[in-house]
Amino acid sequence: MKPGNKEANEALARLVHERQKSVFALAYGKLGNSHDAEDVMQEVFVEAYRNIHKLKNPKKVSGWLFKATLNRCKDHWRKKSRRERREMKFANLADSHRADQ
Repeated sequence: MKPGNKEANEALARLVHERQKSVFALAYGKLGNSHDAEDVMQEVFVEAYRNIHKLKNPKKVSGWLFKATLNRCKDHWRKKSRRERREMKFANLADSHRADQ
């Protein structure tokens, strides 16, 4: 099933309908923020849409979604951590610049 055809679109719609709550719950449990969990959930289903044709055993879709969700949560934490470090570095530079004046 290749992305973009009617069959793939219907399969994705069923998958989202059946698994949306569990993917969101897992992401929310890991991230503690509903907006971030929604972002992760959306990323997971986009990834599913792009790669579901690679899944050899359709019975393992739940495990695949679980793993994809955990991986997207890890990615989210890494990005957040890097962003916070950059912001802290910028704030420190701005403070030292103000102190020099």
